[in-house]
Amino acid sequence: MENLKTILFITLIGLILGSRLSFADPWSPLDALNPEKTGLAAEFVNIPAGTFMQGSPVSEWGRPTGSQIDPETLHEVRITQSFEIQRTPVTQLQYVLIMKKNPALFRSCDSPLGGADTLYGHRICKNHPVEQVSWNCAQLFVHNLNAIQEEYDYRLPTEAEWEYAAHGGKPEDWLYSFDHRDQEALDAHAWHYGNRVKNDGPMTKPVAQKLPNPFGLFDIHGLVNEWVQDYFGVYPSTPQDNPKGPDSGVLRVFRGGSVFSDPEELRSAARGAELPKIKSEEIGFRLVRTLRAQSPLSHSNSFSDEGLDDLLETRFRPILSIPSPVGSSVDRRSVRWSPDLESISYFERESPVCYSSVDGKSG
Repeated sequence: MENLKTILFITLIGLILGSRLSFADPWSPLDALNPEKTGLAAEFVNIPAGTFMQGSPVSEWGRPTGSQIDPETLHEVRITQSFEIQRTPVTQLQYVLIMKKNPALFRSCDSPLGGADTLYGHRICKNHPVEQVSWNCAQLFVHNLNAIQEEYDYRLPTEAEWEYAAHGGKPEDWLYSFDHRDQEALDAHAWHYGNRVKNDGPMTKPVAQKLPNPFGLFDIHGLVNEWVQDYFGVYPSTPQDNPKGPDSGVLRVFRGGSVFSDPEELRSAARGAELPKIKSEEIGFRLVRTLRAQSPLSHSNSFSDEGLDDLLETRFRPILSIPSPVGSSVDRRSVRWSPDLESISYFERESPVCYSSVDGKSG
């Protein structure tokens, strides 16, 4: 009997300690914003207000030709307020800290995290950019990030903000934000198909391994394409102040080129577009932030959806609900899915949520 009591006592202590250890975690979601934990990826650069020519001259090398529409019509854009943009693309470490999952295809690297290669049960390359993130899921990342802190409102950059930052203050006849006439300069600033190490196989590289552009931004050219906020559309020919792109559309824009891209796809003016539900090993994203005191947005204070329904009821008018999964027709509307993914509701204005993919799984 005494031995049984001893065994039970030891078992109880073990369970208590095991329970405590299971909750002991050296990482927290807020570490995604901590430069001491996540390095340069947690830093943001202030981009001053100014005017630039968005698009490209018709004589620019690599500019699309032969189309009935001109996707790079040169026009004047005025950015009337300074903004802060992330120094690098969002990394796998940052994404896993916020989302507790890693969608990235490329997870093999020589720099494992603290002697291990997993976080929250997911294999990661700490300093590699996250990819295979749809535009919709980038919005969910933004929503979750805004929910855990109160200082800033984070979002994707507008296409104009992204291109203005990518130009680095250089004139519109520069292909990149550095000396575009020098192949060595391109190789020094950007990962692209021509200079990636072929022996490494098809994979990304760590962020901030190349030289920054004049604004101090790393990998704004190459490495991974980056989602921006805008729908894809033809540029206006008249001057614009703080443009946000078309009010509606089917495709969302990505910019910058990737490690799989030819040099002309890394041009500051080069544009790409895809359905917002599409995931690709060539597309990631970087963030812009604004002090929350300057923003009209409101957010919940946790990862849960508590309070989001009330916000939607006051700011968005429900249109209809249908069973999931859904097709591409939802790309023109904002969506909100139930926790069990049984139904999807449409709203007239956009909300920062990620809806289920065609296979019924969120990403």
